[in-house]
Amino acid sequence: MAKVKVEFEFELSTEDKDQLSEILECKHDQLDTKLSKYAKASMEEYIEMFLGRKVFTRGSDIHEYRLFLLLKHVFQGGIPDDQTITRLFQTTISRSRSLHRTVLSKFQYELNKSIEISLKSTIKKAKQKSGAKDNDPYFVIIGNKSILESLNLMLAKIDGTLLQISLVSNSGSYYEIKKSSYNAIKKELGV
Repeated sequence: MAKVKVEFEFELSTEDKDQLSEILECKHDQLDTKLSKYAKASMEEYIEMFLGRKVFTRGSDIHEYRLFLLLKHVFQGGIPDDQTITRLFQTTISRSRSLHRTVLSKFQYELNKSIEISLKSTIKKAKQKSGAKDNDPYFVIIGNKSILESLNLMLAKIDGTLLQISLVSNSGSYYEIKKSSYNAIKKELGV
């Protein structure tokens, strides 16, 4: 396989640089590095289009493929939360969730490792409240509905009697995982 090296500079106004730094959640001196990952994703998109392998006629297909490439090149080893997709694609949160769900389903085999890493990362972040008894539930913030759905599907597959991960009342993305469900997921993921 032959490699091609592409280098270029792009002029930005101070306002655009400020806004991009905010959108990409980085400092000005990190912007070059951050943008180069996005440039790699966009270059792959163009090359695949030029070669006739990925030619789309629907806007939704382009968005799906574009998100897939961002997952591949920018978010290597993880799945971003729904708010990040909303920020990058300038969409509503419900549209971002739908796009996310579609991409994770459509490209599930190519993204298998990234999905697994995100599931493991999520379950590792789950903690019992201080002073909790051994059988008390675990709690975790899950900002990506697709990850939540994947974890709950995993529970159903392991044992249909296991309780699903559920939203804590009056919270936006704070979830409760029963101890038995937590242990089953950990075992399944090898955490």
